[in-house]
Amino acid sequence: MQKSLGMMGMATLVLSMLAPEALAQQQQQQQQQQQQRYREQTIQAQTGELPEMIGELRRLTDQAARLRAADPVFIGDLRRLADIYQERHDYAKQWPVELVSEDFRDGDFTRNPAWTPVEGTWQIVNRGNRAMLHSAILKPQPAAAAPAATGAPAPMTGQDVVVGVLGAIIRQQSGQGAQTTQPAPAQPAAPPQPTSATIQLPAAISNAFALKMELASAGDDGRLDLALYRGQPGESAYRLIYSPAAETGLVLARLTPQGTKLLGSSTGRVNLDDDKLHVIEWRRDQAGKMSVMLDGKPMIEVSDSEIRGRLDGLTLVNGGGSHWIASLAVNGAREPAARPDGTPSYRRGTQ
Repeated sequence: MQKSLGMMGMATLVLSMLAPEALAQQQQQQQQQQQQRYREQTIQAQTGELPEMIGELRRLTDQAARLRAADPVFIGDLRRLADIYQERHDYAKQWPVELVSEDFRDGDFTRNPAWTPVEGTWQIVNRGNRAMLHSAILKPQPAAAAPAATGAPAPMTGQDVVVGVLGAIIRQQSGQGAQTTQPAPAQPAAPPQPTSATIQLPAAISNAFALKMELASAGDDGRLDLALYRGQPGESAYRLIYSPAAETGLVLARLTPQGTKLLGSSTGRVNLDDDKLHVIEWRRDQAGKMSVMLDGKPMIEVSDSEIRGRLDGLTLVNGGGSHWIASLAVNGAREPAARPDGTPSYRRGTQ
């Protein structure tokens, strides 16, 4: 009898030890089944379920309109909803499309595509057996030695960089020169040295984009800006700023008529003065999430949807130093056709 009770106790103990393991296996199988169902649903959505849903929505809407089963305003809203999802589906199907492609190998930046210099000097030069767009802004030499500083200046922050960029834009738009004092009449003054150089490329760029730029840089106190603008240049733009002297070497900002906002910045300094080509990748999705990578390393990740609709071009600004652009490419999506009723497409209205 005691032996039987001992066997039963042992069996109970073994079962109690196996129960958690069996339960864990069952939970794992359920998770795997859920993941499999999710993958199947994703594949169905990508291979035609969305168009079928849109078609069914249109059919039911037309039937409700014929039977006068719903308010006409509500029926109109349903039709616009179907249009929106159709445009999103068409938009996703045509991604990516090459919107801008430039490697300067033809030696002429004024055509195919046509860049427009705004200020300063830009030219095509050969560097390392490659044609590159080049601009150099030399740091002005002081006329006399300045007294020794009592302490080292504080490094610039990301906000300092943004404020400096905004000031440069205001000076450029107002036509203010770098020198405001009258030269001495006895000796003609030398022409003032440019403090920046700007070049623009008008191009239809979708609000969601993938930009890739190869560049080299020299000078540890300069600055190079890359802006994607909407409307007139300088009106509204997302601006990526490289500033090796700042404590955050890469800064992403939004500039609009309502003001300027620092969106994000890299951690630590960034200095590309090493006689090498570097790759900057800047991506933005349909929800406004943006990421910036340098040589494959993530540097900035932010989200912002303030600037909506198609972008109208890009701008390069040399704020100091010597910079070479070896190539620049932008992928995105073509602008969809306008709706028959004249209402704007979803990318113009909500993107």
